[in-house]
Amino acid sequence: MENKSKKLLQLLSNRSGYNPWFSGFELIGENWREQDNFSVELSIIIPAFNKAEIIEQQLRCLLSCITVTAEIILIDDGSIDETSTVALNLLSKCNYPYTILRTKFPIYETACDCVGLEISSGYYICELQSDIFLNDIGFDRKLIDSLEANEFCSVSGRCGHSWAYMFSLRQKIIAFLFGNLKFKDIFSFGYIIGRGGMDAFDNKVILDCFSYTTDTNNRGPWMTSKKVISVIGFLNEKDFFLGNDDHDFNWRGAKKGYKAGYVNVNFNSNFEDGSMRQKREGVNLDVYNWLQNNKKGSRFFRAS
Repeated sequence: MENKSKKLLQLLSNRSGYNPWFSGFELIGENWREQDNFSVELSIIIPAFNKAEIIEQQLRCLLSCITVTAEIILIDDGSIDETSTVALNLLSKCNYPYTILRTKFPIYETACDCVGLEISSGYYICELQSDIFLNDIGFDRKLIDSLEANEFCSVSGRCGHSWAYMFSLRQKIIAFLFGNLKFKDIFSFGYIIGRGGMDAFDNKVILDCFSYTTDTNNRGPWMTSKKVISVIGFLNEKDFFLGNDDHDFNWRGAKKGYKAGYVNVNFNSNFEDGSMRQKREGVNLDVYNWLQNNKKGSRFFRAS
């Protein structure tokens, strides 16, 4: 095992706090050279759970659309199928730097993304959910250019919207009546631009490739940079595990003067393949229930 692998596993396996079932990471495979630490512009992080049937197609779509120097970091999040084996069979035949890690029990997307950041080499970081099939050559450059030109804290290829769009009428009334500071940017209206709801899963080009400034956005694909992370930190795995961590990130960015952004990226995705809709049973269900009870942010976005 190379020195990087040993350091990587030592770094990650000694961590605790994901959940009581966490027992470290297994290195499934890697292709890394010393110069990759300096030449990689973009790290693409893919959390995956039980995606053996589609992960090869997803990775082929991704590889056909990359135009910058990139590495792929795939976290097999406690799959009970052959997700990591299928991914390794494909990536081992490519020239891209890659790392495949596997957990015995799931830690879910927020923690997977933070692990990816911790071992990433690229200046830019893109989170790409494993149910997204890209069909947009140069999506990477489009997201990078949008992020930099507008000084966004993050940019999404799925959609962007206002804070008001996220919250219920009851929450808006409470904010209006009591002047709750954590809802200071919430008004009685909201907007969404790009692909929202079911529209995210059709094959239409919703908008052109211009960037749009928004309050917050949704992951998939979702990009930020190490410069931004050095200012506001990364995803909050203490309070989140699946969902709303992107809005928390953008809220912290807003307090530092950042806006979020949206730029159209073309992709296909099947509704039933999303992480929120995966069937859970046995230990996986136990872990999920524990996280639901202990990481309140994923159930209800708590701006602070």
